[in-house]
Amino acid sequence: MAHKQIGRDIDPYLTTTEYLDANHPLVRSTADTLTRGTTGDVERVGRIYHYVRDLPYDILASFRYLAEGKRSASDVIEHGVAFCMGKASSFVALSRAAGVPARVAFQTLASPDKEFLSPQVRGLWGSKTGRPLPGHSVGEAYLNGRWAVPACQRPPTRILTRGSD
Repeated sequence: MAHKQIGRDIDPYLTTTEYLDANHPLVRSTADTLTRGTTGDVERVGRIYHYVRDLPYDILASFRYLAEGKRSASDVIEHGVAFCMGKASSFVALSRAAGVPARVAFQTLASPDKEFLSPQVRGLWGSKTGRPLPGHSVGEAYLNGRWAVPACQRPPTRILTRGSD
């Protein structure tokens, strides 16, 4: 798969890591199933995006498997629930397994009332309005010479793009 160079070696964006375990059999088989019959990176990423987007957003259930030391993308796929970190890591690992360069990025959220958190998690987080959230994780894929940011955590309106970094 030929990719336009992004100003440095592209290999790190295709590499498997401890947490982004793109070579894990479950990640590979899931990526293969999702991308079977696709003809390009945009279509592959679109299918991966919809799969990850549709994983139930469940912070408490995710914390249960995280507490057991299960932190890799394959663990997310196995458990079938995630919040932003798990969704970002599974998106990146699946994209890499499909041959598409991808990375995890972080954003700051402006959400003083934390309306996206379940009442139980909001209670654990503290009801103090304005308490900042830690960095919000997103997965980015390199498509058509730019980093694309699918919003895997919430229903999409579109894939946002950024300039090269």
